[in-house]
Amino acid sequence: MAPKQTTAPKTPESLNAGVRSEPRTCAVVAWNPERIRQAEISCACGNYMLAADICEDMFSDDRVSLCLDRLYAATTLPLTFQLPGVDAEASKADPICQALEYDFWKMFPEQVLRDMAKWAGSFFAVLGHIDRWEKDEETGRVLPKISVWSPRSLRSDPELGWVVRCASSSGDYWGTEERITPGDGNWILIVFGSSYRAPYQAPWRAASRWWLLGKIYAPIDWSSSSERHGQGIGVATNTSANPVKTDATQRNALANKLHGLGRNAVAVMPEGWQFSIESDAANVYGTFKSQKEAADAVITFGYLGTNLTSEVTGGSYSAAQVHESIDASKLRSFLELLATGIREQVLVHWHRFNFGSGVAPYPHWDTTPPKDKKAESDARKSDADAFNAYVSAGAQIDQIAWFEGKVQLIPGATQEIKKPAPDVATAPSAPNPFAPNKSKALALGDSSIRAAAAAPTAFERGREYTDQLEGECVAHAAKKLAPTVASVLSAISEATDYEDAKARILAAYGDALPVTTLVRLTESALIMAQLAGVESVNQEVDTGE
Repeated sequence: MAPKQTTAPKTPESLNAGVRSEPRTCAVVAWNPERIRQAEISCACGNYMLAADICEDMFSDDRVSLCLDRLYAATTLPLTFQLPGVDAEASKADPICQALEYDFWKMFPEQVLRDMAKWAGSFFAVLGHIDRWEKDEETGRVLPKISVWSPRSLRSDPELGWVVRCASSSGDYWGTEERITPGDGNWILIVFGSSYRAPYQAPWRAASRWWLLGKIYAPIDWSSSSERHGQGIGVATNTSANPVKTDATQRNALANKLHGLGRNAVAVMPEGWQFSIESDAANVYGTFKSQKEAADAVITFGYLGTNLTSEVTGGSYSAAQVHESIDASKLRSFLELLATGIREQVLVHWHRFNFGSGVAPYPHWDTTPPKDKKAESDARKSDADAFNAYVSAGAQIDQIAWFEGKVQLIPGATQEIKKPAPDVATAPSAPNPFAPNKSKALALGDSSIRAAAAAPTAFERGREYTDQLEGECVAHAAKKLAPTVASVLSAISEATDYEDAKARILAAYGDALPVTTLVRLTESALIMAQLAGVESVNQEVDTGE
């Protein structure tokens, strides 16, 4: 489909509402189990402010940040664009897919995709605003400028639907609420679920309490315990046989002197007094370490669906690292949901503004895991060892078929040796499939097995001939019908409406393959199959097979 040339595309009225700005507010709170429960209840009712705030606080955690970086790394996998109903190879030559391949990274630069992946992976909801549509100086096409918002500004109203709080120029600190329609060319809202409760089921719920326990409370308790038990407590004790009575003033004066001692100080105790350091020998630090490790494990499994098998450094993500660190099902669903949301809410407008009628392509990230070269090498070695063992035992095996996985050895059975095809220039004429069958080379060399192996019957040879005849007829018919099918598909893809599609399809059928050609082909195949059947019956009667 050739792109329609446009110089000044007109945007719909919904895009002339003006720029919206995100309110610059946040809830500064000290998180505790009760406040996390409040965030869950509010989120379940459609108010996402507290839930989004705890997500943003968790973004700074080392393990949460690493998991979200892995999810963003998934968007760096090979990306192609495919038209609905058209295979990947044909889509590569489509001019619209080629244009989108160039424009996609201008519409969704890395920082925008990173923010989208961050909220999608943690909150199951991505809120964005198309600030403006502007003409690209390099291509002349109209492209959107997108900003990603925090879902704390979003809520789901039972009557109004989706409502967003926007910054107000009237001086209202909290801003003003506005009802939005996701996908109208102005707002983007990709929810990983069918209702407003999707964020309530997102990974932040499972991870938040463990994050509070293992990443907030544990370091504080660990440092307090280290300060208290690691340094010990100085104790002055009167150990004389006749202890001298002291009053509170004297004991306080002694304690103050001992407390003020610096490093490497020397203390001379009064007669009859002894100074010692008391410490707790319990390994309480192990508890805090276990809390941190448990929190890291819960966060990792919640966000990625698997444990971290390797650490990514330097910001470079290879396909192997991505597939090793994200569960395969989570990786596919994450990218497919993101791709569908981007296509339905952004790319359809990009296509309409720049190319007019037709359908917009789908982004498609290649989630095929890389080949395991070590496993393939081990499998080839096992095949080679098994092949050598059978040959050493006297078996005659077709080596090519064996390593292609087409040979199965069954006890008491034989295997025919597959010979290489003769050169075309010297190839003899094809033998008559109904000629008397001669003994074939057997896979095993035992004479008793060769004697027990029966040659194919006339019926089996006839069936083999008809199967081959059927395959050749189908291939010939497909080759003849290919231009007609291509013309009809092209007519459908280039049509702008129903009447245009009808006219194009009728025109395409004007040059179609005549029906008589297929009739003659079918009639010839039936006659040849019937003759083969008659011949097989005659041979069976004559030879007693």
